[in-house]
Formats: sequence, structure tokens, C-alpha cells
Amino acid sequence: MLARLLFPVLALIPVASAPWPAAQTAQQVRLSSVRLDAQPLTAQYEERLSVPGKTPVLASRRIFAIRGDLSTVTETIVYFTNGNGVSSHVREGAFSNGDRLRIDEGLSVITAIRTAVVFSEQLPLLTARSNCTQDFTGERQRSFAARNEKWLGSPVVAETRQSGPRRITAWASLALGCVELRRVAEFLDASGRVTDVSELMAISVMPGEPDAKLFSVPLHFERVSYSEQLARAARVAGKTPSAAEVAALTAGCHLGKAAHH
Repeated sequence: MLARLLFPVLALIPVASAPWPAAQTAQQVRLSSVRLDAQPLTAQYEERLSVPGKTPVLASRRIFAIRGDLSTVTETIVYFTNGNGVSSHVREGAFSNGDRLRIDEGLSVITAIRTAVVFSEQLPLLTARSNCTQDFTGERQRSFAARNEKWLGSPVVAETRQSGPRRITAWASLALGCVELRRVAEFLDASGRVTDVSELMAISVMPGEPDAKLFSVPLHFERVSYSEQLARAARVAGKTPSAAEVAALTAGCHLGKAAHH
């Protein structure tokens, strides 16, 4: 295991649910049956936004944790402006049985989604033995042009990809089972000039089993559909969710009873 590390990263998801009615059961890949390089840890991140020539502002803080059973949790606090005023406070969990749960601390509601596939963002599905370029199925997820570099003294695999007006560079740690230590998203105008930058960096990583509180499910929170959670969040912000957003979230979303872990 590694000693305490102090350097920048990228976060992700947590919490479990009880058995579902047979009608809602989907065939899934149980992460506990998959050989991965992920290890128990807790990482803390900060996200900062900037434009050329101006000082970056704090946009969000996150905690990403992986348990020994490969369940993960991401707690995200988004701010209105430079760390002042909380815009939202949400925990999202992905569990080894395939369930995913979203806990909105601000609205005191819980939504649950059952899926038939493993979410790619559940945890680092890339394997260190493939130089962080392939996932556990052997499929290539990073390009052959991925670079071996170091980030604050830690060996990482770096890759830059561009899709339309966005260019993303990510640094994955070989020692931590391909957890990303940093991610920079650059937004480009028609001439290719950078107009905005979003940088997500880990400020600390602590190997070992995470605090159980990160995976706890508030028993007094109301269980609602994902579309209802979206509608309530929009009303609090004085907005109305679009019909397309509601339709997209309603499809495939089911509410389950959450079990306290």
C-alpha cells in the first residue's frame, strides 16, 4: 500500500440498495467477480474554472472513495462563485451488485437507478497491467499515443483527446490502479483558441478502506424518481427542466428501497 499521497486527481460515485422486485431485476456484471487493479482509497479533489488572463475560481470540491468490494461513492459540492454559496450537494454511489444511488443532501431526496451494464464512471475499469490503456474486458479505452509521464513524482499515463470544440487531457496513476490524478478540459472557439478551461485535481489521496459514513443512506430522506429530483432541483433554482431532459431521465429509471451500509 502507498503512504499518504499529496497531489491533484479526478473523482467519481457510492451506496447500496436492497433486493429489487423481480420485474425490475436486470442482468448485470457484478464487479466483485471482475479482476481489477482498483484498491480501497479516498481521494479529495478540487475543480477550478478559468479563462485566459484571469485567476481560476473554485467551482466544486469532491470526495471519491472505493471500498474493498469495489463499491464507489462520489460526494460533490458545487459552489455558486469561487467557493461561496453552495449550489448543490450530492452523493452518488455505484455498488458491487450493479445498483446506483443518488442522494441529494440539499433536497433531502434519494433516487435509485438499476442498470443492465457496468457504468464506465463507477470506478477505474482500466488495468495497470495494460499501462492504463485497456479495460477489464481487454478493450482498448485509451489511444496508442498515450504517454508515460510523472505527476508530482508519481508514474502516470497521460492522454489527450479532442472532440469538437473540447480538448481533454487526463493523467491516470499506475500505482493507484489507474485512478485519474488530474483532468484538464479546454474549450476552443472556431479558430482553435482556448476560451475556457476546467481543471479537476486531487489534493489528497488516502489508501485504505474509506469512512463508512460516505456510503450511508439517510433513512429519513424521501425516495423519488430521478425525473422528480430533477424537477425539484430546477424549481429551487427558479427554472423548469426541459421535456427532453425529463424523458431521458425517466427512461430506465426505477426507485428502489435503499439499505443502510
